Formats: sequence, structure tokens, C-alpha cells
Amino acid sequence: MIKTDSGGRGGGKGVNAKILAGLLILAALTILVGRGRENQIEPLASVVSADADDETGNKNYAATAPTPEDYVTIPAITKDELVANHSYDGGVNGNDFDNWFRSQGDLGSSRYSNLDQITKENVSGLKPIWNVKVDRHRFQVQGSAIFVNGLLISITSGNNLVALDPLTGKIRWKYAGGQKHRIAQRGLVFRPSSESGGGTLYMPNGDKLLAINPADGRLRKNFGNEGVVDLYNASRVAPVFIDDLVIIATLRPSVRAVDAYTGDTVWSTNLTPAESKSVFAAPWSGMSVDQERGLVFITMGNPKPALDGRNRPGDNAYSDSLVAINAIDGSVNWAFQEVRHDLWDLDLPSPPILTSIKPIGHENKIDVVVTTTKAGNTLLLDRASGKPIFDFRLRRAPSSNVEFEKASAFQPDLELPEPFARQQFDISDVTNISDAARDDVLERLKKKNYGFFIPPDPDRSTVFYGVVGGAGWPGGAVDAESGFLYVASNHIPFETLYAVEETPPFRQRAVSFLKARYRDMFRKQETSAVEYQKHCTSCHGTGKTEGIAPSLSRLGERFSRGYVGGIIRDGKDGMPAVTDITDDDIEKVLDFLFSQSNGTKRGVGQSSRNSVLSTRPFVDKDGYPASKPPWGTLNCIDLNSGRIVWSIPLGEYEELARDGIPITGTENIGGPLVTAGGLVFVAGTPDRMLRVFDDSTGEELWKYELPFPGSAPPITYEFEGKQYVFIAATGGGNMALSDPDDSVESGNAFVAFALP
Repeated sequence: MIKTDSGGRGGGKGVNAKILAGLLILAALTILVGRGRENQIEPLASVVSADADDETGNKNYAATAPTPEDYVTIPAITKDELVANHSYDGGVNGNDFDNWFRSQGDLGSSRYSNLDQITKENVSGLKPIWNVKVDRHRFQVQGSAIFVNGLLISITSGNNLVALDPLTGKIRWKYAGGQKHRIAQRGLVFRPSSESGGGTLYMPNGDKLLAINPADGRLRKNFGNEGVVDLYNASRVAPVFIDDLVIIATLRPSVRAVDAYTGDTVWSTNLTPAESKSVFAAPWSGMSVDQERGLVFITMGNPKPALDGRNRPGDNAYSDSLVAINAIDGSVNWAFQEVRHDLWDLDLPSPPILTSIKPIGHENKIDVVVTTTKAGNTLLLDRASGKPIFDFRLRRAPSSNVEFEKASAFQPDLELPEPFARQQFDISDVTNISDAARDDVLERLKKKNYGFFIPPDPDRSTVFYGVVGGAGWPGGAVDAESGFLYVASNHIPFETLYAVEETPPFRQRAVSFLKARYRDMFRKQETSAVEYQKHCTSCHGTGKTEGIAPSLSRLGERFSRGYVGGIIRDGKDGMPAVTDITDDDIEKVLDFLFSQSNGTKRGVGQSSRNSVLSTRPFVDKDGYPASKPPWGTLNCIDLNSGRIVWSIPLGEYEELARDGIPITGTENIGGPLVTAGGLVFVAGTPDRMLRVFDDSTGEELWKYELPFPGSAPPITYEFEGKQYVFIAATGGGNMALSDPDDSVESGNAFVAFALP
């Protein structure tokens, strides 16, 4: 059932001539390339209701109310299929969850520990036992530490790998990661082996895979070339292993298995679909392995270029998908996609988690793979088949007003598991922290689109959720006993921004202007431009849209200098950290980028019809999110039923609390840790707190102010019969966007806690 309106988005009558021309051209091209879609249901022809109105006075705000004909469903796996697929051992790779040998805890990325000395009854007595600064700050530490053979092993903010004494924090050994590549950005793994003297640490270092002896921090010389295997493409995820294979994913997108002892390549799989070579979706989020079934699970990023799908028609296979790969030969067993033909940067940011649940009506536990998404959904799938545990509902979505852009006909609109984040902005979401803030947002909302998966529009800014989550790269944690999933979430709206494409390109125009007007200053600008060209143009282009990554034109209208500097140093989403660059050269790149911009991070820009598209936070007049709090939450989801058990605000702005505004939550990168003691540990908020919650109720039981915001999820370990909690607190990086004053601190603290 196709719904239309008589007014179109711009409020005029009839169908826009350009849209009609674009549709005719698309129809002709479809016939020419032989890709007929006669049997497919088309998207809504318009996103608006002709007589819709709200307190903004905006008649272009609401999607036509869906009817039953506007839904399709991917049916849940049947009970008979589950019986055929599962042995019901209820375990994950035979893990007892006592050891933290991978940055995500185990090979199933559960972030769950069986340690239970620290409990709900005694956690109030938790105290710091040491607080050390190991390195100068250069990068945000994102990968959690591991505990191996009596050593706490962690990456540092100075791009090194260190082994620490678990009782004192003193350095036992140090491996220099160098300045050319980012070492173990999202983590590392320890593979035990009697053949290699107690096992080996494996981790990426830019486009290399390293094998290191955990006893002394030296490279295993028999592995690859003196302990190093060339991956040819950068990697940022913690590897996994199965039998004698170590498996790792790279950004241009591929997965490779190498021999754990020699480093020889056993197989390599390209994850760019053969039928769609233009699609580029990076596996930057994480991976897990089911050793019993011989399956590797990988979560995939959004297609590139982001926000613009004109040159990548179709649903863009493997993008925004959970993919299962045969660990023996590298073949793809199955792939399950969430967002189709993504135009909103809604990739799968979190590692896949392997666990076992007992759905209602089932007598035994079943083995599942689960991941949390930027859109605020929980993908819960049967491991063997990739079929959903609950019906996966899709809803007819709006079409695009952009010529040659073919939006997908349907997008996810799940009932179960219940979404843990807001998924479409509407009038009920407008901020309520003050009358002035609300009036400001309502006034500006008159000129914007918002609703269910509305494609970016060159004539009107589109407001939507999800650029920073929903979930983020730390992902969730699952209690292996209860089947409860814990995930931190963001609820912060963003808006699309079209910039004017300048002719000549903005870099050439700016340099010419400087030559003519500021000859004495040109030497400095020319140096800055050289550094930009050296480090940035291969992906971002020269200011137009020829790069695989978004244009950086008018960057100052969207973000602060400090935030952009943090992304260069630490990376974000599919962009890896730029490691072969000095601090001075980063400043030169920033000089160049911000000399091209004539706006400020929090200003309200104008949209112009053009092809340079980006996003920025949609904020009120004081820089706080334009949506109603909470802006960040910690959520508990019962995977057995798909229902949310509890959801609480996570993070606090002190200045708002002083004004009597209830806790709002903040943007966060809060990867949780859940333990058998009934506790959920989480940090990652700009207020620098490490918090502990009751896993059953969400009640806050304890908190501690760290020297800097926690940047990597905490871990727990046992040494000499006692339980400890450890966290890297380096702040900065991705969190800089969340602070209205752009004042999130950066540092290099490692802190360990224990009971007296």
C-alpha cells in the first residue's frame, strides 16, 4: 500500500519536477541494467501528512501513520529448528569466566566474570589500592586490559604495551608501540600454549599483527617476520583464536586466519560483495568465535560513503550486518542485516556476544549471538542459522528527495527485543530543561524534517538519533547465568548539514585567497595544507565528495578544534587513529581545516542544495542536547523474554543538578562489566565517575571519581585469592563532543580497586 500526499515536502502542490525526473531516470537505468524490481514493495512516496501540525507550526514533521500493510516480518526461528541445531550444553566455548584473557573478557566477548568476592552487600567498602601514571598522554585508551600469568597487561595512552604488577601497578616490562601505528586500539588476546612457553599475546599494530611473549614483552621471532605479520590493511579489533588459527579483521574489509605459530596465512576472505564493489563497510567493531561450531562472528560498519547512497544502489550487502564465517575455510555461512542502504551512519558498533538463553516456552537453553546497535536495537540470532529468535519486524520507510538516491523500502521497527534507545525524533522529544531552551528548539525545528528513517534532504536539515548510538563501540555485557544483557546508550539527536560545494574546490580557493591577502602568513598555511594533503586527502578528498570518507569542508560549523584533534589521535567509528603524525603536525592539520570554516561548533548552520553532506549535534541555545533527558542511560534487557527490565540515567552535569534539574544522563562510552557478585560496573561519562549498580534493580550502590573519565571498560581479576577491579582513565577522545563546554579532560591514569 503506497501512501502519498498532495503537498510534497516543501509544502507546494504536485510532485517536484526534479524528483519526477530523477525517478524517470532511475526507472530507465533499472531497465537497462536488468535489475527489475517489479515484485518489490516500494517506499512511501512522501514522509509527510498533508494536514499534520504541531506546536512548531511545521506541517512537514510527521510520517503518515503506518497501517498493517506497511509492515513485513522476518519470522523467528521455529522450536524444531532450534532443537536440530543445538546441543544445549549452555556453555560458551567451555569458558568458566574466571579468567580475563581477552580485552572483551573471553572469546565470546561477554564481559562477564564469575568472580564474586565483591558483592552488593560489601561493595560500599571498595577502595583504590593504587593509581599510577604510566605514560605521557597521546591517545585515548579504548581497549581493556587483560590478566595473564599473574600480570596485568594493558595498552597505554602513549601507544605502548605494558605489564603491571597487579598489587602495586609497577611496570614489569614495556613494549614500545612506536609512533607510526596505533597498537591494540580495541584490545588484544592471550592464547595459551604449552608449545610456546606459556602462550602468546596477539594484537594489531596498525596494519601489522604482532605476537608477543607475555613473560617479557618481546616479539616471538618464529612468528611471521621476526614476530610481525603484514596485514596490508589496518585493524583495530582484538583477534580471536580457534585450534591453531589466529583470526583478525581489517578495515578494508577482510578477515584473515594465520597459523598461530608461523604466522602463515591459511585463508583470507574479502567482505566486499562481488556484486557491489562500490560498497565499503569496515569490520571495525569487533569479533567473537564459537570454537565448538567453528564459527567466527563479525559486526560490520555502515557503507561508504556515509549519508550518500547514490553510487551504491541496493541494500548494500554485509553493511550494518552481523556476519558468520566458517573458521576452517573462511567462507561466509550467513549474514543478517539491520539497516538497509544506510543513509544515517547507523552501523553495528559493538562486538558480537556469544551466550545462552532460555526463551519463554523452551525447556532448555539455546546458544545465541547478540549485538547492540547504534539504532538502539538488540540483534538476537540463532548462532548456527542466523535466524532471529523473535520476529524481526520491518516497516515501510520514506523515499528520498535526492535525485538518483534510492532509499530502501523497509527499515527495522522491532517489537522484541524492546529497543533500548529512542529511534525517531518527534515533538514529544523536545527538551524540557527550561522554557527558554524548549522555545529555542521548537523555533528551529520549524525548518527541519524528523520522523521514521527520513532520508537526508538537501533543502531541509533532518533530525535523527544514532550517530553516537544507541550503543557504542564498547558494546554490552551479558550475565551468563541469567541471560540479562547490560548496555549503556546515548539519546542525543543529530542533524544533517549540507555545505555549499565551492568552485574552485575549497582548498584551492582558500590558498588563493591567502596568497592574495596574507602573503606574510602564507608560509604557515602552506605547511598546514601540506600536512592535510599528506594525512587526510586519500580518504576525505580535497573538499569535494570524491573521497571514501565524508568531506571535511566547513568543519568548524560542526565540531570544536579539540574534538577533531581527538578523532585524529584516537580514531572514531570506521576511521582509525592517525598514528604516523606528530602533535605539531596535528596542529598544522587543524590550522588548515579550521581556516576553511567560518562557523562554530554549536552554531545553527544553513542547509543548501549540494552534495557535501555531514552531521552535527542538534543542541539547544546553551549547547545541551535538544532532546528531553535522559541523554544517556544504562539498560538491562532480559534476552529470554526480550523485555527491558530497567533503564536508568547514566552520567550527570553538575551545573544542571545545581539548578535543580533531575539527573539528565550524559553522552557516554560506558562499556559495562557484570560479575557473579550481582554487580554492574560502568564508567565512560564526562563526570569522571566509576559507578556500580545492582544488576537486578539498577540501584546505584557505589561510585568513585576517577582522575579522568574512564575511557576503556573496566575489568576484574583475581590474584592470590583476592578480587580486584581495574580501569584505564584517559578521558578525551570520543567523549569531547558530549560536554557543552568542550572541556572533557585527557590524561593517563591507571586505577585498581579492592576491598580492605
